[in-house]
Amino acid sequence: MKKCVLATTISLFFFIAGFAQTTDSVYSERKANGIWQKSELDIITRDASCSLVSMIALAWNESSQSWVNSRLTTYTYNNTGALIEVLTQSWDAVSNTWINNSKKVTLYGNAGLNISYLLQTWDASSNSWINNYRIVDQLDGLGRIITEEFDLYSDNEWLKIQRAQISYDGNNRIAEIVYQNWTDNVWINDSRTAYSYTGNGLSLDYVWNNDSKTWTKYRRTFNDYLGTTELVEKSFSEVGSGSAWVNSFRYNQTYTGNNLKHSGFKQFWNINTQSWINSFQEKLDYYATGSQHNYSFELWDANTSSWGYGYRSTSTNISCVQSLQLVAVSDLKNNAVALMQDKNRNYLMHRMQNVQTNNIQRSFNPLAGNRNSVVYDLTFNGGDQKQQYAFELILSTRELPQSVKSTGVDNAFATNKSSFMLSPNPAKTYFNINLSAWKNASNLVLKLSDITGKLMMQQKINEGTQRINLPALQKGVYLVTITSGREIQTQKLVIE
Repeated sequence: MKKCVLATTISLFFFIAGFAQTTDSVYSERKANGIWQKSELDIITRDASCSLVSMIALAWNESSQSWVNSRLTTYTYNNTGALIEVLTQSWDAVSNTWINNSKKVTLYGNAGLNISYLLQTWDASSNSWINNYRIVDQLDGLGRIITEEFDLYSDNEWLKIQRAQISYDGNNRIAEIVYQNWTDNVWINDSRTAYSYTGNGLSLDYVWNNDSKTWTKYRRTFNDYLGTTELVEKSFSEVGSGSAWVNSFRYNQTYTGNNLKHSGFKQFWNINTQSWINSFQEKLDYYATGSQHNYSFELWDANTSSWGYGYRSTSTNISCVQSLQLVAVSDLKNNAVALMQDKNRNYLMHRMQNVQTNNIQRSFNPLAGNRNSVVYDLTFNGGDQKQQYAFELILSTRELPQSVKSTGVDNAFATNKSSFMLSPNPAKTYFNINLSAWKNASNLVLKLSDITGKLMMQQKINEGTQRINLPALQKGVYLVTITSGREIQTQKLVIE
C-alpha cells in the first residue's frame, strides 16, 4: 500500500510540473511539548506570472516514516485570466484516488465592484456540491473593500451572519472598521476599531451598548511605526477597568535594513502576579532575492516555563518571491466566527474550523486566499486548557524581478517598486505612461484589463514616455500591465 501511495504522489507531481513554469515547496514542522516533528510538505506549482496552478500537500506518516498524499488543490481561471474556482480534494488511501472535498467559486458582478466567494462542500451520498457559506465584498472605485459580509447557507437560503464596514484615510490606510451582526432582520453594531498613524499611533477598540445605543471604549493600543512606513516596531495595549486602564499586552518587532520583518516577540500582562508573561516569538531569515527562507513561531508553555509549542517552515526559492507570516486572529475559548486580516490589511471573514485540545491544527482556507496566496487557519492549544490561539498562516508570492540587490542574505531585497508611472490618474480619454525607469525595454507590451481580468486592450509600446488613447469604457478601476520578457508589473488605473 505504501509503495502505491508514494508512486501516485510522485507521478502526479511530475505531471503537473511538466506543464507549469515553476515548482516550489514549503517543508514544515510542528513543535509539541518542546519537540520538533515533521509535519507537512507542500509542493506548489505556479505559472510564469506566479499565479497558482496547483498545490499538493503531503503529510508525514510517523508509522511508515514516509510522506503520503493528503490534499490536492487546483486553481481554474477563465479566458480573461480571472480566478473562478479553487477545487480541494482529499486523498483516499483505500481506493488510492483523490476525492472531492470543497470548492471555492468566485463570482464577479457590477463592473468588478461586487465579488462573491462561495464555499461548497462535496456530498458523496448525493454526488453533488452543497452550499456552505459565502463572503460578499463591496469595493469602492479604487478597488478597496468597503463592506465584507459573511453569510451562512441553511434550509435552502442564505442567512446573513455578520459584516465589516471599512473606511480609509487620505493615504489609503484603514481608518475605521465597524463590525455588525444580523439580528431580527437588521444590522446591529457589535464592535468598532479606529486607527491613527500619527503621533503615538493610537488605536481604539469599542463595544456597542444596544440599550443605550452608544459605543463604549474598552481597549487602547499605542503603536510606534518604523519611520514613515506602516510597519509597527512596538505596540502597547491596555484594557479599560472601571475608570482606570490596565496593561493588556506588548509586542515588539524588528526589521532588516530593507524593512523585512526579522523577529517578533509578544507578552501578556498577568493581573494576578502583576507581571509580564511570554506569549509567542517569531524569527525569520531571507534569501538574497528577498524571498523568505526560514520562518519559526513558538508559543510559550506556562506549565513548563519554556517555548513548548510551535510551527516552523523552510521555503524553496526558485523564481517566485515567497513570504510566509502568521497573523493573529484572536484568543479563542470556543469555536467562533472570526474576522481575519491579511498582510495588506484586507479583512477575511469566515467560520473557524473545529479546534482540538492539546493539538496544533492546520486547516486549508480556500476563501481567504487568492491567485497569489495560500492561507491556512492555524490553531494552538499550548498546554493551557483555558485558552486557545488562532492564527492566519499566509503564504504569498510575487514574481522575482530581473535586478536584485546583493547586500547579504539577511538584508538583500528585490525591490517591489513599480518601474513605470501613469498620469493623469484618474484618467478620462487617455493616459501617459513613463517607462524611463524600466530596465529591460525590449518587446514591451501593454495590457489593459478590468478588475475581473477581462482584457480591454493590448498593444506594443516603446520605452520612454508616450500617450495611450483609451477605448470607450465604463467608469471604474482597471489594471495596466506591462510585460517585457519575464518581467511583469501591474498598476491600477481609475477611469472617470
